Amino acid sequence: MKSTDTRLTRTPRAFALTALVALAVLAGGGRAHAQAALEFAPAAGSVDCGDTLFVDVTIDATVADLRGYSLVLGFDPDHMVPASVTVGDLLTGAACGPFFRWLNEGDFVDTIEVDGTLLGCSTAGPGTLLRIGFVPGPVRGQGAVSVVSGIIRDSNNVDIPYTPGTATVDNVCNTAPDAVADAYTVAEGGTLTATPLGVPAGVLDNDSDYDGDGLTATLVTGPTHAAAFALAADGGFTYTHDGTETTTDQFVYEAADGLGGTMQATATITVTPVNDAPVVTDPGPQSTPENGSVSLQIVATDAEQTVLSYVATGLPAGLSIDSGTGLITGAVACGASSGSPYAVSIDVDDLAGGITPIAFTWTVTGQVAPAAITDLAAAQVKTGNDADGTTGITVTWSGVAPTHTVAVYRKGFGFYPEYDDAGGAAPTAPVDATAALSAGWTLAALLTAPGQIDEPAVRDVYYYVAFVASECGTESAVSNLTGGVLNYHLGDVSDTVTAGAGDNDVGSADISLLGFHYAVDDQDPLYLDYLDIGPTDDLTTDGRPLTDNVIEFEDLMMFSLNFAGVSKSAPKRAPAAANVLTLVPPAAAPIGEMVVAQLWLAGDGAIHGLSIDLDWDTDVLQLVSHAAGPLAGGQAAPVEIYHDGVDKIDVALLGAAGPGLTGSDVLATVTFEVVGTGDPAFGFGTMRVRGQTNQPVALDLEITTASPVPDLAPAVSTLLPNYPNPFNPSTTLRFGIGRSGHVRLGVYGLDGRLIRTVVDEVLAAGSYGPSWDGCDETGRQVASGVYFVRMVAPDKTESRRITLVK
Repeated sequence: MKSTDTRLTRTPRAFALTALVALAVLAGGGRAHAQAALEFAPAAGSVDCGDTLFVDVTIDATVADLRGYSLVLGFDPDHMVPASVTVGDLLTGAACGPFFRWLNEGDFVDTIEVDGTLLGCSTAGPGTLLRIGFVPGPVRGQGAVSVVSGIIRDSNNVDIPYTPGTATVDNVCNTAPDAVADAYTVAEGGTLTATPLGVPAGVLDNDSDYDGDGLTATLVTGPTHAAAFALAADGGFTYTHDGTETTTDQFVYEAADGLGGTMQATATITVTPVNDAPVVTDPGPQSTPENGSVSLQIVATDAEQTVLSYVATGLPAGLSIDSGTGLITGAVACGASSGSPYAVSIDVDDLAGGITPIAFTWTVTGQVAPAAITDLAAAQVKTGNDADGTTGITVTWSGVAPTHTVAVYRKGFGFYPEYDDAGGAAPTAPVDATAALSAGWTLAALLTAPGQIDEPAVRDVYYYVAFVASECGTESAVSNLTGGVLNYHLGDVSDTVTAGAGDNDVGSADISLLGFHYAVDDQDPLYLDYLDIGPTDDLTTDGRPLTDNVIEFEDLMMFSLNFAGVSKSAPKRAPAAANVLTLVPPAAAPIGEMVVAQLWLAGDGAIHGLSIDLDWDTDVLQLVSHAAGPLAGGQAAPVEIYHDGVDKIDVALLGAAGPGLTGSDVLATVTFEVVGTGDPAFGFGTMRVRGQTNQPVALDLEITTASPVPDLAPAVSTLLPNYPNPFNPSTTLRFGIGRSGHVRLGVYGLDGRLIRTVVDEVLAAGSYGPSWDGCDETGRQVASGVYFVRMVAPDKTESRRITLVK
């Protein structure tokens, strides 16, 4: 049961007190009482959080006969709450026990009723009727506690008048604020502004303080994804999202009442996604030559990590962009420099409404001219040609890109076969391709790789130049000028049917044609200009004929070195120790007799041809004929011997492959008729001796009346006397081997000690003449004295004494 104003209308439960007192009444009559004072002690006090303020209800000394009471106490429930009520010492000190009851059963909000009585006795004031313990109420501040109404009775159940007192209780307990979590929404990358009592409201707008204190806000933990953030004391704040791909953010604040009361709460910010346009890196200005390869990546990122699409406009011809990756590739088209520079635009689309354009310039330059070839070379094809009388010419170079084209031009010396005699000349290198054509050069071929073969149809000595063209046709400077190259074989003058028509082979038909027209000059009806091929400008078979207008030894050498009509076998004779030509004049004979002079040759294989110029007294001997000797027939290839009809014997070994003239024997004989008396006075004139490449070879000349010993293999191996003997410092150790096999030849001292091993190898049957220089195995000269030469052959062992004299 609850009254709207219990402090004013509540009536004590007199019936209860009356009954209690009646039960405890003692004998005696009633009397009048003076006005009593009902007071509170302390009259004013304070209570803090967690504490209890005890207030005593006292009565003064005017009360002499007190049996019981029933009091209704009023209090301010906002500021104080009764927590306990106990019996005062006035009742507990009486002789009879008290009965006490505290009626606080939730019936009243702001009052309590306390009943107390003594059983069988009474007491007198002053003293404490009861003690009330107050704890802080919910509201800080002062409140009053007072006696609202009540009854005090004596032992005769007579009311004792009283003056009610009042006490003040100061609630100094502060209640912390109630901070409530907040929720906000902001767009990705956007700004949120919250103000007190605004929309949206500040963080304190939904917070409260029971005490009614004003609140202030301070930041505890800031947001994670804020580009900018500021929290005001009044709870307002400004938040700018940093644009990252986040869904929520939050910050923690503290609400404070200024009196030490605080509470923290979290403000949660929901971030609504916003599509971000792609971020594209500007590649900057580009520059590429025509036909230049391009691989340019347009770099773009998207915050949402969506698939991007790329569209390009204004690219130079030949380039394109991959719409899915943004990679620009291709080769800039030839001629694109005419439209340079290009304004290129790239749009990068995230397909969700976000498009980012970039623009840059692209310069296209003309293609740089390729480097000129510096090692252009041309070489005659020696084998594998067809039989049309002209050979191929291989053209080579290096350092040219495989995508470039090489234009090869050729020009001949001119006027085959007379060449310079007829007005031919070596060409000079042209400045460019146009000048080449104007100067009579012929475009031989457009080649992409070296090593290909050009075959001009007309016989000549050809020179080559080349120009490198880029993919777009930009031309290099002229290459080096090659030397002249023959496109036919010198000596290829017959196809076995038609004289003067070749078949790319120098064989018997060609040699026969030369022999028929040999030893004539250009004044002779037998002179054929295409036979006049020697000497050449470098003496080799690759050189240009200098056309000396005489068909003789120089021409024979060209024919013989290019001769390829036979297969060479191994030499039939052992090589001589040195190249020596010995003339053995004929013995004196009567006039009219025929006599024969011998030309002995000791050859070590280096000589491939020689022109022997003999001198003699034509008043004594007259030339009749010549003939080949046994040495000519004992070679690995045929030997041609021609005579000019006057004083020259020309000898050539056909074919340049393998060794030259080898062995020691009669090379040729010359038959004379004795036409006068006296000494014929034989001698040698100008000699021309040539090797495998037609270069000069040294040859010693001798004239003797004693015929040398031929080098034919003896029937039994023999150690011949050395020559000279005695000797200083060297001598020739001569021996013949009758059967091929391993041979050892050494020089020994008289004590049997080996001084020098001269020969230790397998030898074919034949005659040999190695030299000993008088040195031991260490290269030191030995002393004068007698030594022995010992030969160990497959079929014989033999020794001879030799003498060294210094």
